[in-house]
Amino acid sequence: MGLARTASLARARLSALRAGGPGLRAGGARVLRGLRVAVVASTPTAVKAQRAWLRRRALIARLGARCAGCDQTEQDLMAALEFDHPHGRDWTPAKKNRWQRMVLYERDAAAGNLRLLCRSCNATDGNHRRWRRRGTGGG
Repeated sequence: MGLARTASLARARLSALRAGGPGLRAGGARVLRGLRVAVVASTPTAVKAQRAWLRRRALIARLGARCAGCDQTEQDLMAALEFDHPHGRDWTPAKKNRWQRMVLYERDAAAGNLRLLCRSCNATDGNHRRWRRRGTGGG
């Protein structure tokens, strides 16, 4: 990218910041689905990671920010809540990047196939389903 093009993009971004363009506020803060967070990422990879994190936080807020099993919040647990698919999923998380996973989580949440569980409840539920699937009569 030429120097003139880079300078032009920088000027356009600065004017968008000053004008409070779509999703941007003065001072470099970004608004994403009601969350206001300062943009601090400096590399393209870090920007993508931050955007995926913001989408994750927005989805957690939309799902109620509480464990569906024990009704505790992240602050009560002092740990992160995990996404759980009570009816299974049709995709493999290891084959998707973080952005693709968030898009699929949002799709599953809209379809009613996603809930939040704390680590303990998720492990208990996962073990229960695993043993039931093996046909051991565990429930």
